[in-house]
Amino acid sequence: MKALKPNHLDELKAQLGAEKFSQNPSELATHARDESAHGEFPPDAVFYAESREDVAPLLAYCDAQGVPVTPWGAGTSLEANPVAVRGGVCPDLSRMNQIVKVYPEDLQAVVQPGVVLQDLNARLAKHGLFFPPDPGAPCTVGGMVANNAAGIQAVKYGATKHYVLGLEVVLASGKTLRCGTRAMRTSSGWSTCSWARRAPSACSPRSRSSWPASRPRWPRRWPRSRPCRRRRAPWSTWSTRA
Repeated sequence: MKALKPNHLDELKAQLGAEKFSQNPSELATHARDESAHGEFPPDAVFYAESREDVAPLLAYCDAQGVPVTPWGAGTSLEANPVAVRGGVCPDLSRMNQIVKVYPEDLQAVVQPGVVLQDLNARLAKHGLFFPPDPGAPCTVGGMVANNAAGIQAVKYGATKHYVLGLEVVLASGKTLRCGTRAMRTSSGWSTCSWARRAPSACSPRSRSSWPASRPRWPRRWPRSRPCRRRRAPWSTWSTRA
């Protein structure tokens, strides 16, 4: 892997638009570290992606030229995974912040990776729904999927991985992989959605996610003194035993 060279940046600007790239020192410093205790590693350039059509050609070019790519969501991670340790290009996904569709009758939503958790819950609240995983920071959906974010409500509702039904992933080669389905239960084919969810975020930025929401104050069938032996997702059929 090699850092971004001037000729690489010129070719990327000509292909994707110069206005989407920035080498401003203040913006490079903003993307140099997250909330962890690790040091600062500024990227060589920040790329503000606005759609999948921006991400795919960027990854294809950087993969062919051996340029490191490290996606950036909100920078609230505690593990330093959005930090560009080897420099290169840092695609900022904050502009991909559209809530594509909400299906209140199915308890599902389709969103882009730059959607902030609080914005998603504000939209879902209009339908009496909410998205349970809450790491306690204004994080983005893409970052939550990449890190399997949980939070203080995970004991009752589960972590992010329990809510991901489908993903649209851009591979390092620039190819797009669509995996999963809106069906709550399916046993057909390979579990490619689980594979894509666990893939390194630096190689596979998520361009769209689909998952179920939950209703507040979900009825708990088991008494507090006798926990379930098997963790079940919030949309599963719970036992009616006392």
